[in-house]
Amino acid sequence: MARPKVLEPKKRGRKTKFRKSFCKVLEDMMKDGATDTQIADVLKIHVSTLYQYLQDYPEFNDARKRGEKIIVEKVKGALIQRALGYEYEETEQKISKNRATGAEVPILLKRVKKQMAPDVGAIIFWLKNKAPDEFKDKFEFDGEALKNIKVEVVSIKSTMPEPVVKDKKD
Repeated sequence: MARPKVLEPKKRGRKTKFRKSFCKVLEDMMKDGATDTQIADVLKIHVSTLYQYLQDYPEFNDARKRGEKIIVEKVKGALIQRALGYEYEETEQKISKNRATGAEVPILLKRVKKQMAPDVGAIIFWLKNKAPDEFKDKFEFDGEALKNIKVEVVSIKSTMPEPVVKDKKD
């Protein structure tokens, strides 16, 4: 007697657009600091589909994490550079037309080394995040310090003038 065929349930819904090549695109775009919307546009999918792919495909999520790690390190380096100040070279050029050929030719006018001063906002941000115990805006107060404080009222003087009372004559 022949065995009956076991039917597997049919998959429902549309076939996925996910491709392994999406992982490389995602990682490269994350390295450049692209937003989820920009990534979805390049992959020609909806943002909600992007989030679904991140849940369904571990290799896709790993690619995102790798790219994100690189951009975080770049931004961290830029923040430190901005907090400490840095030196840079500025070049001033002018475009001139060659009289003989009529072609445009760049002419170097000057090169100047400049110093970018440390940015106070970047310093504060860095310190609040890296040394929060020393540099925080919010101080917690438990009230223990108030137990030993004594308040003594010496005198109270009124700054209000005395009211003037007028007699009424009938």
